[in-house]
Amino acid sequence: MLDDKQKDQIDETRRFYALLGVPVSATAEELRERYRSMLVHARAGIASGHTDALKLQQLREAYLALTRSEQPQAA
Repeated sequence: MLDDKQKDQIDETRRFYALLGVPVSATAEELRERYRSMLVHARAGIASGHTDALKLQQLREAYLALTRSEQPQAA
């Protein structure tokens, strides 16, 4: 059985995938491509006043959290 902390972590991970608009099975390369694409659009939106800086922060947080979990940990 999963405890509440583990369930929250799974929910947070799913939220990150949903925010980036990729399936949970996405590779690191797919994550990177989608993040960069969304970043370009978000920056353009900020310049035109249609997107706020919070969107950029959320995209960055999601991308870093998902790619950090796939990178090998240093000993």
